[in-house]
Amino acid sequence: MSRKGYKMEEYIIFEGMKKTIISEIEKIGVIDEESSKKCFAYLERHRELLGDEETIEVIMSDFSLPEKSKAFIIPGGNYYVRLKKVTILFVAIILNLKISKNISWSTIGLSEKFLNAFINLSEETGEKCIVKELACKKKVCDSAQILDNGGECINNHFNCPYNEEGACRLTNEKILELCEGLAEKEVFDKVGNYFVYKI
Repeated sequence: MSRKGYKMEEYIIFEGMKKTIISEIEKIGVIDEESSKKCFAYLERHRELLGDEETIEVIMSDFSLPEKSKAFIIPGGNYYVRLKKVTILFVAIILNLKISKNISWSTIGLSEKFLNAFINLSEETGEKCIVKELACKKKVCDSAQILDNGGECINNHFNCPYNEEGACRLTNEKILELCEGLAEKEVFDKVGNYFVYKI
């Protein structure tokens, strides 16, 4: 679920080759070139993180080839992207990439309180996992629905003390506590007994 009211300057809207898109991401000033490559690759694989108004499209060029030949063209031409800058920041955070210390909240349309809480999301407490999963669900959830994973850890790349040999040991009580804390930090909105990812 996306936060409403984004301004055009809070988006990357661009058409071009992948290396040009990477360059545009780097220009935000949040991450360097190598991290920009990792972010874009991750978003290509995990488009469930994109909001309704975001898109990554591969534009295939038509070289007037016979129809049978077109089957052998490998997608890799131009891209059309429309991404919120805060989505780039979010992916950088969950990938543990180095974030610029000079980042300005106004550059990506966030309050300073939210930005500070966002950048400092903790793996060790389970916060980062909870935020990622609710972001992917794009809907209002009660805390028990967020990690509806059958007891398996679904973010093994996180340094989380609740991961015991691939099993998630976060209790519903602890998840609720984390969600309440994230609501206090304004990362989540709370609606009754339910939570929604703000951006």
